Amino acid sequence: MRLSQDEKIEIINLVDNSDLSASRTLKELGIHKKTFYNWYKRYLDEGIDGLWLLLPGRQSPPQDTFGTSCRMCVCVFPVPVKSC
Repeated sequence: MRLSQDEKIEIINLVDNSDLSASRTLKELGIHKKTFYNWYKRYLDEGIDGLWLLLPGRQSPPQDTFGTSCRMCVCVFPVPVKSC
């Protein structure tokens, strides 16, 4: 079963905030420890964009999309215009 970027983030947050040990939490979720720690390392090294689902043979996320971190921080503010 492959999980989406959002599902991986949710699992990382669950493990980080759980009162149980990481091993116990992962066992309850049915996620292998090695799999989780691979995600966690990519998350620490690359941020949210490190959790993209990489298909076999693909070295990076699709180029025609922005990562979640970019979409979450883009804001549009009006720029004041000075009159001459």
